[in-house]
Parts: sequence; structure tokens; C-alpha cells
Amino acid sequence: MAALPISIVVSGKNEPHGKYLSSRTDLDAELWTHIPLYNWLKDPIKEEQVKWHQDCTHDLTVTSLYSQAAFPTTCCYICDLVETKQVGQCLDMECISGYHRASTTGATVAEMLNALVDEGGNRKYNVQVFSLLDYTKPRSLANQVDQAIVWATQTDCKYLMPGGPAIESKDRFGFKACMQREASRASFADIWEYVDDLNAPYFGTLQAVTHEFAQQEVHKPPDPPLVPHPPPVPPPPPPVRRAQDVVPPWKRAKTVATSTGGGSTSAGSSSNFDRGNIPHGDFEPQTWMAVGDVDLGLTWAEELHAQGVDYSAQKALFALSQEGPFGRAAACGIMTKIFKKETNNGLIYNPSAYIHTCVMKAWNKIGWGTEIFH
Repeated sequence: MAALPISIVVSGKNEPHGKYLSSRTDLDAELWTHIPLYNWLKDPIKEEQVKWHQDCTHDLTVTSLYSQAAFPTTCCYICDLVETKQVGQCLDMECISGYHRASTTGATVAEMLNALVDEGGNRKYNVQVFSLLDYTKPRSLANQVDQAIVWATQTDCKYLMPGGPAIESKDRFGFKACMQREASRASFADIWEYVDDLNAPYFGTLQAVTHEFAQQEVHKPPDPPLVPHPPPVPPPPPPVRRAQDVVPPWKRAKTVATSTGGGSTSAGSSSNFDRGNIPHGDFEPQTWMAVGDVDLGLTWAEELHAQGVDYSAQKALFALSQEGPFGRAAACGIMTKIFKKETNNGLIYNPSAYIHTCVMKAWNKIGWGTEIFH
């Protein structure tokens, strides 16, 4: 005997699809049976904070419905109506919106009916769920309802929906969501115990579909013995940089002797800066390396040479320092920044460009008046 086709149509009473389905079911009352779930189950949208559009594909919706004590009774009652042939082959599974009670109950009942077998071990029902929740236009709604009628009235079941009693519990609808709570686990067990009882006269012991998952002991190899790990070794403390270890540039040993008269110089030992790629080789004092009437020219020049500053930037800086007290103050500020960065181990990616930028800003403040050497 071929499996009896049944269509479960999910809709919402207060939604356009529910009102459309109500008009269609009145035209063929013998084929349709209305299932008013809003009278049998509570809507979990308030107590469980289930969102309005979350249907049975969301775990929270399934968990909240299965946690109700009336849920397994409702599902088993609908299956009894089908078994005793008190309903038509199209079930109008309806709640207020269709998303929560109707979708979850429809999916559960479909799975239960698809698991039932007859005395020959063959499937008794071939149930398909047709949801109207995503349809709003009359033409789309009409097409979906027509397909549900075609499925329920077909005489030859060419396509058998997945099901049967040999499916393991973990592969049943809602298993993962129901395992989150004790109440939902109990409802899941009651539902499939009911199915097992209906199949028992025709399927023997049903060892393959036992649903005592809570009592089943999973045999697995013993865990390896735990080996204590040695305590972690803390990282060494960072070196303490003491203030007395830092030698400011202006206190370093001079490599070029400086005289006190008018910026004239006498060469001493050649400077030996280990700074990598210095573009001009060893330091050589120039006549334009003067800071007004202040004897800082060679000190600045040595530091700029050590930083790898090209002559163009150096000339611009010294020219600024010779532009009266304001220019000298601006140049001293630039050199102070350079000294501070070196003292704090700071790196200037392009010191020549940095000096050119600072000099340009200084000239913009004090006004252009002295020609910069090139």
C-alpha cells in the first residue's frame, strides 16, 4: 500500500496569508482541516523573548515551544486525528503569526507522521510542509496553496519525503535545540516514545530508534592520564634605564675644538660617529656653521652630521638662526626637538626633510627676509 500524501500548510491568523488561506479552505471543506494552535499553545514571544519573525529554523523558537508541557500532547493529538482519519489530507496549521507555534508544530508533526510504518514495515504517510510565511502577493499565495493541494491529492507518490523509524534521535527535527533544557528534552522523549509505541506492533523491538538518549552510555576509550605541566617561567624583567645612564648630546666629548672669537675654529681630532650611512663622511666644519653671536655652531653641526642631515637642510637651519633673536630662538627650538628625540632613543625617519619642514614653518611665522643658502 502506497504512503498516504498529506500537506501541512503553515499560516498566521492575523496575517494576509492566513486570511487568504481561510477563504480557500471554505471552498473545499472536505479536503481541509483547521488546526487552531492559538487555542492550544502559548506564544513564547513575550516570556522567551522570541522575535516575531523567528520560525522553527531558530533554536530558541524550538526550545521554547518544546518546553511547554502542552506541546507533546498537542502533537500527539494531531497524529491521533490523522491515524483515526478524522481530518482531511490538507492540515491548516495556524497560529497568530504563523512563525512560532504553527511552524514548529507543523515540522514536528510532519516528522512524526513520516516515521510511522504499517504491518509490512512500509511508510504509512508521505507528509510535506508548505509554508506561506514568506508570501504576500495573492498570486504567489494561490500558487503555493495549489501546490499543497496537488501534493495531497496525488494518486502515485513518486517522491517520498525523508523519514522512517530507523532514523537516529540526533537526526530528528529539533534534537539539538531540545537538548538545551530539561523540559524540552522531556518533551522530545515523550513525542518519540509515542511514535515508537505506534510502530511497536509492526516493527518489533525498535532497537534502532530507541530514544532513551539521556540514559544511553556512550562507550569510548578512557582518557589518557593527565601529566602535570611545569609551572610557567615568567619572562625576564625589562632592563631599567636609569637617568644617569643617559648622556645628553651637549655633555658628550667634543671632537672638534672650539675657539671663542667670532666663530673661528681649529680642527682637533677627527669625529668618529658610528651612525651607519653618513652621506658626507667625516665631519668637517664650515664657515657658515654659526648661530648668530652664540658659540653653538660646531655643537649643532656635529649633531646634524651625526643624524645624517644633508648640507642643504643644515644651511637652511643655520640661516634661520642668524635671522635675529626670533630666528635664533626658532632654530634653537628645532635643535632642542632633535636633541630630545635622540636622548629618548627616538628615531627621525628623514631628518633632512624634518628640518626643512620645521624651518619653513618658522619662516612663515617670523616673515621671509633673509636669503637661505643653497
